[in-house]
Amino acid sequence: MKINWNNIFRVDAIIGIIIAIGTVFIWIRSCNEKPQIEQLTIFVTDTLGNSVLENQGRINIPLGNRSLNETIGVNGRTNFPDITSNSIGDTLKIGLEAQGWEVVDKNKVFIFNGKPIILEVKRDESLGTIKGLVRSKSGESFIADASIYINADTLIYTNSNGQFKTVLPYWYRVSSISDYYNLTIKKSGFKSKTEIYYPNTMMEIRLEPLQ
Repeated sequence: MKINWNNIFRVDAIIGIIIAIGTVFIWIRSCNEKPQIEQLTIFVTDTLGNSVLENQGRINIPLGNRSLNETIGVNGRTNFPDITSNSIGDTLKIGLEAQGWEVVDKNKVFIFNGKPIILEVKRDESLGTIKGLVRSKSGESFIADASIYINADTLIYTNSNGQFKTVLPYWYRVSSISDYYNLTIKKSGFKSKTEIYYPNTMMEIRLEPLQ
């Protein structure tokens, strides 16, 4: 039996062309298809781009009549499985729940385009705010120019109305609202007094005159 090599080569060539066309078609289709977006991812960073608040805070996003709330994870990453490719083009208002921190731009609105969102945060002043009022024991008069020692290493004074207020640098601040400062109040003609002070509260201190 004589083999017709021309026919075999012709069939092989046709098969090769079909495979090539199919490969090109699949490649073109894959290029035109949009990648599947599983969920919204938010990375929480400080103003220098460093990851912060790992497992120390939560991110919340109002969505319709719901409020989505997720824990900040490793490397500041927070995933929202309820926000998927169906939400592309939607505007998102992102909030933060973390002691001593706040969003840099609280009024910023994000537009979800499928890519991860970077949320910049900074330390707020709440944990470093110390304020109060110093009066006489009877409460009838304010004590001006009283010395307020904060943890024995920071000194401020009351004004003419007996008021005092300062915001400590973040490296001097306590780490949570359950921590406290020791305030020692001194004024000539009065007994010195030491009080426990919790951050960002208004404290009234009364000094007893010397006998």
